[in-house]
Formats: sequence, C-alpha cells, structure tokens
Amino acid sequence: MNLGKETRFFPLKMKSKKFGLVGKSPKSITGNKLLVSVVGGEKMGRRIKHTERDVEHLARLMLAEAIGEGAEGMEFVGTVAANRVEADCDPDFRNLRTINHVIYQTIPGTGIPHFEPVLNGSLYTQRPTEEDLQRARNLLNGHRSPRARTSLWFFNPSPGKTYRDPCTPTMPRSPMTQFEFAHKNHCFYVAVPGYCPEFYR
Repeated sequence: MNLGKETRFFPLKMKSKKFGLVGKSPKSITGNKLLVSVVGGEKMGRRIKHTERDVEHLARLMLAEAIGEGAEGMEFVGTVAANRVEADCDPDFRNLRTINHVIYQTIPGTGIPHFEPVLNGSLYTQRPTEEDLQRARNLLNGHRSPRARTSLWFFNPSPGKTYRDPCTPTMPRSPMTQFEFAHKNHCFYVAVPGYCPEFYR
C-alpha cells in the first residue's frame, strides 16, 4: 500500500468512473453493501498472510480454473478465493484463515473438494510463470478485481466444452446465491441479501 496517497472508503454500491467501478452496482442486484478501501483510485481488500508456497498454490488454482480465459479471468478466480478468506461466515466460509484453507476446503460431510482442479489433479500439473506468481501475490497483498470484488462463488456450467451454457440464477445446490456476471466459461455469484453479513457489511 502506498502510504503517500490518500486512503478513502466508499460503499461498493456507488458507481464512479473515477474510481473504476464497472458494471452494475451490487446494491441493485443483491441489496448488499461491501465496504472497500480505495487507494489512489484502486480498490483494495484485506491483505492475507501468506508464504511463497501459498502464492504458488493460488497461482496454480487460477491457471487450472481459467488458463484459457486470460489474465482477467484468472484474476476473477483468484479474487473469489481471496474473498472467501475475508468472508469468515457460517456455514460456508467460517475459519478459512489462509488461502490454502480455501483451495483445499471440502464440501461438509462428503470429503469432496470444492474446486474441481483439486479433485481431478490438474492443480498439481500447473507450472506458473513469474507473471502468474506475481498476479497471485498481488491478490494476497490486497489487490482485488473490481468486477469480482463481491463474488464468493463461481462455476463452469459446460466443463470441457468450447462454449458456455447459460448461467443459472443460483449456483447449483447453493440456494443462498444469485448470479452476478459471466466471463467466458465461468459464471460468478454473490450472496442473497442477509447472507454472510460479515463480508457484505
């Protein structure tokens, strides 16, 4: 964080080209309001304590999930993972203290990983470049994608396909979610109003 610049706080529901808010206001979609820090015009989330191993694991996840979706797509995926550490809310994200807790989290009562690359092993075959590692490092240091700043879920409705089926209004088997936006093969979701207030405060 550049301490030489003024730090101000705005509710994310505000629309402002000056501060780079893009797309629809989360207020208009979810009724939720997320307070974020704006430093020199750039949105910032909470810095997540990490090691270089954590950086590598996040970079691998971003590659495995969205390697064909460009830097922006990978940043969306990484932002959702970082958001889950910040959320710390029941029942989905309580006590996820590190990025590795998020990456290797399993669905309660099943032992099945949340993220497909952990389940199918593609997480372990990725070879991040220094650019990939720096992208993950930036996210862990508090930089977030503005568009995905309020998203806590994503999924690919057409895995292995060159097209994407229409995004569903809610995440499959996740009724407390609602659709926010789509990027290439992935659909991104936020919480319904009142869910996870620790994050949407």
